[in-house]
Amino acid sequence: MAGLTTALELSATPELRDTYEVTIHQLGWRLGGKCATGRNQAVADRIEEHGLHLWFGGYANAFSMLRTCYEQLDRPAHAPIRTLEDAFLPLTYGVLYDHYDGQWCHSVTAMPVNSDRPGDPVPIPGIFDLVETGIDAVLLAIESAEGQRPPHPLSWRHHQSLPSWAQAMMREGEEGLAWLGDEAESGLLHAARAFATVRRHLGGHGDHRGLCRMLDGFRQWFWTHRAQDHLDHTPTRHLFTSIDFFTSVLIGLITDDLLNQGFDTVNDVDLRPWLTRHGARDVTLHGPMVRSLYDESFAQNLGPSVLDLADRSVAGDHDHEGVTAAGAMLLVLVRQLFCYRGAVLYKPRAGFADVVVTPMYELLRSRGVHVEFFHRVDALHLSADRHRVESVALTRQASLAGPDPYQPLLTVEDVTCWPSEPFWDQLEGGSGLAAADVCFEQGDVDPDHAEALTLEMDRDFDVVVLGISAAALPALCGELIDDAGNPRFQSMLAHTHTIMTQAFQLWSTRTLAELGWEYAGTVSSCFIEPLDTYCDMTELLGRETWTAADDARSVGYFCGVLDDAADDSAAAATARARAGATDYLAHITAQWTKAVDPASGAFDWSVLLDREGRTGADRLDAQFVRANFELTERYVQTPPGSVRYRLRPDESGYPNLILTGDWTRTGLDMGCVESAVMSGMLASRAISGFPKTMAREDHLWNT
Repeated sequence: MAGLTTALELSATPELRDTYEVTIHQLGWRLGGKCATGRNQAVADRIEEHGLHLWFGGYANAFSMLRTCYEQLDRPAHAPIRTLEDAFLPLTYGVLYDHYDGQWCHSVTAMPVNSDRPGDPVPIPGIFDLVETGIDAVLLAIESAEGQRPPHPLSWRHHQSLPSWAQAMMREGEEGLAWLGDEAESGLLHAARAFATVRRHLGGHGDHRGLCRMLDGFRQWFWTHRAQDHLDHTPTRHLFTSIDFFTSVLIGLITDDLLNQGFDTVNDVDLRPWLTRHGARDVTLHGPMVRSLYDESFAQNLGPSVLDLADRSVAGDHDHEGVTAAGAMLLVLVRQLFCYRGAVLYKPRAGFADVVVTPMYELLRSRGVHVEFFHRVDALHLSADRHRVESVALTRQASLAGPDPYQPLLTVEDVTCWPSEPFWDQLEGGSGLAAADVCFEQGDVDPDHAEALTLEMDRDFDVVVLGISAAALPALCGELIDDAGNPRFQSMLAHTHTIMTQAFQLWSTRTLAELGWEYAGTVSSCFIEPLDTYCDMTELLGRETWTAADDARSVGYFCGVLDDAADDSAAAATARARAGATDYLAHITAQWTKAVDPASGAFDWSVLLDREGRTGADRLDAQFVRANFELTERYVQTPPGSVRYRLRPDESGYPNLILTGDWTRTGLDMGCVESAVMSGMLASRAISGFPKTMAREDHLWNT
């Protein structure tokens, strides 16, 4: 995604296209990296993903970039995915689990929406804007727990009038909390709404410590009067942990002055100890709200550094409790919850690559950008004086059967897609390669037609953009790592940690109601580790080509981390992923409450769609299970103390080498598509000066 964004920015205007000739060298047959999607033409053109991909409404640069793609492509009016709004579906509810007193418990969380368009500019909020919105989040949690619909959109830009009683309370300052006393149930809402007026009354001035005491006082009041003796009541427990979490974040933002001092000031500590420092209780630290942050950033365990991973001989730190730098995670949290547009969370209306990578590719091709598929990068070589990159060694993995360029796309239900395997008929000797299970994305080559290539400086390139994921770099950048004159490059890789992920997708002949899942279209998190996240994607069945005989009625996506094993292999990792899926399904009746075999009381395997009619656990063979074993597929983590070692795209140490990826320093230093897009924009700027600006770099709390 970072490399594609770089190419889009370098070709954005006629003047840029006249100045720069851009060529992308791509391993295998499809673009997108971790965001690649495959359509399985042998099984109903079903969508097969690397994992579950969701976009947050605060992804200002990613949504803006993609909106530009759709607008410039100007697809026909009859196209099913013509605009950005056609491409994404807002999520309005989520389900969070915890395992309390030996039981799986869950609560439904309302996710707010507003009338804004994703990707449109949003003002930078100040600290009291965040306080107001944080209090609105507390209100939303309370109202959701009471079964009420939110009374208004959650956004610091939408204010309600201040009732007279709250004005009186605010005039009494922090002593107003005593005025509340043991007021009845409405006291909770009264107190929270009073806090929401602080910014307007103080006007950005006043005693911030008093505000923190008010927030802490409300939290303590709720603990004492509502939660302390009722933690076995799931709605109460989850409500308190939400209140405790948000007030701890707000108190921490104020106390540590993060919006002015910078979020980097707390990047050497993990998020949980930081929350503890600002008053969060243990039930909150291990409750669903905090767990979801670790789950969605694959931060439960610490994977090995990319240098240690090079020989696959290490297994990582499986017992590490948390690996999320507090500053980086808090910045992501502030961006996504306080600066979202439209909805907090979105999911794709087709395969992820169908709605994201395809329009990027189509626009690049229309601009004359070259894409060389089936090109494996083998090594970067430095000049004799070690001052710049002199050559790039590649291997052409296969030869084309004809004179025309490789055509990578197909159309399914009028949606332009990427296949799950190459178009073998476009490759020389393609039928034999297919029979031999050649896997180009694992670096395989056609033994009869592979060709070593060398790109040379001045002859073939002026600038190299290294848009390959971090874990693959040690094998390609040995000369750069060993360059004593540029120790920062080695130091970056030594402090870059990555982890494997795994995913599976289940197609069922039962509706969600028949499976016993009450929350259609929602995402759930914090369930059984390591496969803790599940999203209902049933609306995508219409994008696939199931027959009436198949009787496909629902589909769900599941994902999580996959621990490394010493002396690992792709086959072994895949076997562990399949075993993990099997184990998960042994517990899924806590979610799919009706998917129970009446004879055994265990999971009813017959609910899974299988054209071959297998029985029992063998029906899992008809589903899609994936271990993201390849080095390029690993998720980049942000453990405490690591951000300082990241390099910006223009800091490779070599004037003709630009870095790009979510492993670079972008100001949003977390493994996510927004960080990748920002890195691509910064990479283009380092080369061309364009784009001159991007969202979220005009205020200190971005850096």
